[in-house]
Amino acid sequence: MDRDVYGSLPLKAAALLQSLTKLPCLEHSNEAFAWHACEAYLTLNGLRLDYPPKDAVALVRDAASGILGIARRELINGGSAAQGETPSERDDE
Repeated sequence: MDRDVYGSLPLKAAALLQSLTKLPCLEHSNEAFAWHACEAYLTLNGLRLDYPPKDAVALVRDAASGILGIARRELINGGSAAQGETPSERDDE
């Protein structure tokens, strides 16, 4: 297994967000926890999320409900949900 399942940091963060919203690990505030975990993951890897709060809430709720999956979000955003990623990084997949 020398190849990553998710080839870019935004895709890895999307998978983390989807997993944390679908598998609640706290008694409450799982959606907020999932968002902040993804935000921290991307920040630690040099990317910064740039979502207005209402859009962030909608994104997390869509991920939690299953309306929006990783592949669909990738198509909507053209491959990047975070700032700082260059087109060449997306093409490395």
